[in-house]
Formats: sequence, C-alpha cells, structure tokens
Amino acid sequence: MSQAKRQVLELVAQGHSIPAACQAVGRTRKAYENWRSADPGFAAEVDRVRNARKRAVDEGSVVRPEGEFPGFEDFRSKYLGLPTYRHQRAWIDLLEGRVPEVYHPAIQYEAGQGNRLLINTPPNHAKSMTVTVDYVTYRVARDPNIRIIIVSKTQKMAQQFLYAIKSRMTHPKYLDFQLAFGPPDGWKQTADQWTASQIYVGGEVRDSGEKDPTVQALGIGGQIYGARADLVIMDDCVVLGNSAEWEKQMTWLNIEVASRLGPGGKLLVIGTRVAPIDLYQQLRNPDHYVSGKSPWTYFSQPAVLSYGDGEPENWETLWPKASVPFEGSEDETPDENGDYRRWDGPHLANVRDSVTPRIWSMVYQQQDVAEDAIFHPIAVRGSVNGMRTAGPLSAGSAGHPLRPEGFYVVCGMDLAAARDTAAIAMAIDPQAGRRYVLDAHRFEGATPGKIHDLFKTWTDLYRPAEWVVESNAFQLYVVHDEVLNEYARVRGSKITPHYTSRINKWDDDFGVQSLATLFGSVSYAEDKTRSPRHKGDNVIELPRVEGKPGMKELVEQLVSWQPKTKNKTDLVMALWFCETAARKVIGSVTATDWFTRNPFASPRDMERRMVVNLSEWRDSRNVVNI
Repeated sequence: MSQAKRQVLELVAQGHSIPAACQAVGRTRKAYENWRSADPGFAAEVDRVRNARKRAVDEGSVVRPEGEFPGFEDFRSKYLGLPTYRHQRAWIDLLEGRVPEVYHPAIQYEAGQGNRLLINTPPNHAKSMTVTVDYVTYRVARDPNIRIIIVSKTQKMAQQFLYAIKSRMTHPKYLDFQLAFGPPDGWKQTADQWTASQIYVGGEVRDSGEKDPTVQALGIGGQIYGARADLVIMDDCVVLGNSAEWEKQMTWLNIEVASRLGPGGKLLVIGTRVAPIDLYQQLRNPDHYVSGKSPWTYFSQPAVLSYGDGEPENWETLWPKASVPFEGSEDETPDENGDYRRWDGPHLANVRDSVTPRIWSMVYQQQDVAEDAIFHPIAVRGSVNGMRTAGPLSAGSAGHPLRPEGFYVVCGMDLAAARDTAAIAMAIDPQAGRRYVLDAHRFEGATPGKIHDLFKTWTDLYRPAEWVVESNAFQLYVVHDEVLNEYARVRGSKITPHYTSRINKWDDDFGVQSLATLFGSVSYAEDKTRSPRHKGDNVIELPRVEGKPGMKELVEQLVSWQPKTKNKTDLVMALWFCETAARKVIGSVTATDWFTRNPFASPRDMERRMVVNLSEWRDSRNVVNI
C-alpha cells in the first residue's frame, strides 16, 4: 500500500471525511475512486474504519468499556491483536508488583526493591514489543496522565520504539483501541506535542495539567526533559560498543534517571547479556552499595530451560511455540492447536552450533561468564581431538592412542536429588600422565532407575576400574547400594566415595579450578592483533563434541565456570571426581621416588599424598610442604 493510501486511511480513522482526507494528502476524489477500484483491500479497509467510526457516533460518543479497566493480557489480545506468552507474563508481573511465576529451576528470581527491576532474557523473545511498546501503550490508555521515559542504546533506537507506540495510536489496524480509549478527534489531533522524540497527550483524556512529556525517547546518557517520571524503561541499552562504560552508565542512572522517579516510580532495566562485565552485572554487584547488598530485583531467563536427554527435539525451551510463524516461514503447517514453531530445541540447536560456547552461555543462557575465565575458551577448544569420537579407546585407530590397553579407566558421577545428574568417563595413561575423556552424559533428576541404567551401561561399555561418586547427604545411598556394588565387583570395578566440602572444592591447588592447568596454556601473537592461540601443551583430551550433547554441555560449563558460580557445573564436578582418581594413579608411578625422599613416611601417608583434600590433611598434620 502506498504512503498516500496509508495517510488517507489514518485520517479517515481519525474522523476526517473522504474529501478532507484526500485534500490533506494532495490527492483528488477521482484518485481515491481509482484506488478503490484497483485495490479491493484498500476499499475494504476504508469501509471498515468508516463503519467503526459511524457506530461510535451513533452510540453518542466514544465510550470506554464499562467496568474495571482490563488487565494487560486481555487488553493486548483484544485491542492490539497479540497474545502474551508465559515468559512474557513474568515481565508484566514484575512491573505491576506481583511475584513472577518461576516455573522452572533454570529461571532465576532474586527479590529486591519493588521499584528497581533488572531483567535478563535471550534475544528475539519479543521483550521490546511486549514491554517497551505494548505495555507502554497500555499504561497510557489506562492513565493518560502518566509520564514514561524510554531509554535505549541510541536515541534513534528509542525513537523507533516511540514510533511503534504512536502507530498504535493512529494506524487503522488499531482503530478499536483508538475508539475505545482515545479522544474523539484522535490521539494525534489532540496531542499538545507529537514529535519523533516525545509526545504530550492532550485534550480531554489528560486532565492533570502536567508539563512533563507523556512519553519521551532518548539514548542512554542523554538529556531528560521534565522533572518527574512514573516509569523508566531502559531497553537494550548495553551493546558491545558501550559495555565497558558501565561505570559512567551507573552514574547517569543513579543521578540523572533515579532523581526523576518519585516514591511510587519504577525503573526497569531489561536486556540481553553481551559482555562478562557490563551494566547488568555491575548493578547486581554488592560492592557498589553502602548496605553491602544490591537493591535490584533480578529476573533471568535462559533460552534453553533443560536439555532433557540431550537431543534438541527433547529440549525444554523458554518460547517453543507462537501463534504466528517466523517471518519467511509462512508456509509452515501449524500444529493441532494452531501454533507454529518458535524457539524450540532444533531452532536453538542451530544457533548454539553457530556461536562459541562462551557466547552461548552468556548471551542465550544469561549466565555469568568471567572476563578472566578460569578455563580459557581457546585452551578448552584446543584440547578437543576432532578425529576421535566419544566412546571407548581403540588401539591404533585414527585419533586414538597406540596402546591404551594399560590405561586406567574411571567414571565420575555428580548426583543431585532435585536437579541434574552428570557423569564423565575418562581413561588415564599413568606413564605419560595424559587423560582422555571418553564420554559425558547428563540427565534430569537422580531416580534410582536412571542411575542404575547409566551405571550398568557404562560399566559394561568402558570397564572402569572404579566409579568415583559424591557421597554427601542424599548421594551417599549410591555408595552403599548393594546392587550397584555387587554389579561393579563382579566386573572388576569398585565404587569410591568422594566427599565434597567448601574447603576441598575451592582449594586453589587441588579443587575444581586446578583442572584448568590440564587444558594447557594460551599465547598471544606479537603483532597488533594480539590474537590468542593454544600452545598445544594440554594433558587432557576431549573427543569431538559434534553429535554428542553431553560433550557440548561440558565445554559450555567449563568456559562459563568460575568459583562459587550459580551456573550449571555438574559435568565439571564429575570431571573433577575423575581427576581425583587420576592424580592417585599417576602419583603411584612416581611413589617410589617420593618415598625415597621421605623415608619416614608411612604407606598410608604415601597414599594420602595424592588425595584431593590434601590441604585439610596437611593442616591437621602441621606439614608445610610435601
């Protein structure tokens, strides 16, 4: 439809006669008749808006729906023609002072002050359309005296949000909304000001005499017009280009923005993580606050809630279906409920395969990723042997060691009663000190049936010399399970308990982060690019990750791991359990040499030398060095 046709439609929707609308756009009545003849869609739309205006006039005036003002979901569905999905409903709940539905453990909710809201959500999940456009439209309709500030990365982007709001107030598509809640002559005609950067709703619908803009749009750090605001929405203000300017952004937010909000005003910061250290991360940093605690209410949603059995078809995602298809997929067949695929497992698997594990963890899963990562992504990727697939080692096969017959195989299992259970299989070359990860697997829950199935399958497949299983609280039952112990014993294996404490888990030399040294080191080019490369000095080797969901998840957990992280770490923990056995096995090769240098040490001392909780034992014996 041409620009002139659209303008005529808008004017007719606002109550202008056909001749007046044509004259306003510089067209004749004859041109209008030609449009109707050549474009049946245009003719039907003109008739629709004229009939709607006529009904409103016949009823005496433009009357709002009787009764209580509708809630956002009903308003959006009826007047804007869009449903509100489950993940979007949580954003509205936060804005309206309700506790959001945390319907999956992967969703993170930390209650703080009700007027300081911080939301991290994946890209392309309609946050701007839902919150910055439709919810602002709803709030203006509910209370035309409201004062709202929209902030984005640039003023141009914020103006695009404002343009979408103004379209809802003027476009014939939303005529029912305009007739139900707007002034008789239309929102634009009665506005005191209607520009690209701000609007002042006027006429009968605004009775407060406020001099502040109804809605204004600006870029982060820009000049705010007006003295007061009831709602400030900072939408995708942080991008790679300005993520390092978080200190300046916080200063502007605390001085320029917060000073405009009254006691009942709300400040919402919503966006997608783009950098390890950015405004989103620093707003939660307790070091910035006198109380030693962040005042922000935090809500985080990952794109993938659960990987299920690892196959993309079985992933549980944040937004799997929508009422309309993706743009460009209009020929897609809807399901039995009339819904189309949105960000389901296969779609997100394609995304994950096209980005680095670090980007996936941060941008799509909203996980905190350390800037100075313990497990450098280059080192982790450099430790992957693309020639070897997950599974048992095969002597002489391409990508496999020549003589793996004498290797020590160990399986580690990290159990959790209410969360995921993870397992790692690893082969150890005690002479060369090299480790070969054979397999990685994770499943939801820790039911006896699932544990027994995995234990027996891997015991038969990999013939491990031992299973190292966490023995804390609930997990202890596996260590004493008679069926599993007997199954292992008759196959030449054993179950070794591993007690995890805050001391041994975070120990610098023997805790989880000590695994980082296994992946080797990274050097940087001496030219101006300073591009990193792996030195090839790793002593641990991972198999090819393609086609093996467990291996992909292990790599993602490694690159996003940091001490006391809240990210998923179950596969890393299982790897650590395997490494505790590796250190004892590799240490036993050089035990004779150590015993010669420590003639008064007992065999028990020699064995304890290699255990992971060495720091605890050393402290108890008052031994400084071994």
